[in-house]
Amino acid sequence: MLLHMAATCCVIYALSSSLNLRLNDGKRTLQIEAKNADLKQVLWKLATVANITIEYPVALKKTITIHKDDISLRDVLKRMLKGVNYVIFYSGPNPNQVEISKVKVMGKAGRRKSKSIRQRQLAGRKKSYQRKIVSLKRRLSKIDANSRRGKSYLNRIKRLEKTIQQLERQMY
Repeated sequence: MLLHMAATCCVIYALSSSLNLRLNDGKRTLQIEAKNADLKQVLWKLATVANITIEYPVALKKTITIHKDDISLRDVLKRMLKGVNYVIFYSGPNPNQVEISKVKVMGKAGRRKSKSIRQRQLAGRKKSYQRKIVSLKRRLSKIDANSRRGKSYLNRIKRLEKTIQQLERQMY
């Protein structure tokens, strides 16, 4: 019974996903039709048809649906790999005859965790204090550090450094 269910699932998956990929040699364009196809499978076939190297992680999980006639290799890669980190490598005998030679797919593009308003405010204050420290050190370099004014600058620098440490604790 379990074997029958597994076979049925495979047949349903095979019917629900289709891939047709052809290279138009005269124009160096592609004709691609993929419906609910596994991205890894499409990339493998694309590498074979276009005679390029495509590297992708084993854990890459994405299905795509695309139907385009006369589309360049670069454009089809751009559409298929939307939301995924990738690099395209070009090569050719001279700058006027450059073609895609390799594509490296790194995986899904992660969203950066945005800072809260409070964290941005604290970071701004920290930068401001750091600029003040740089300014005070510049002034200090022009005078004697043991003079009354030099000692005043050193005390202000120490206070600002302590303030920055307190801000860093509040930020995280």
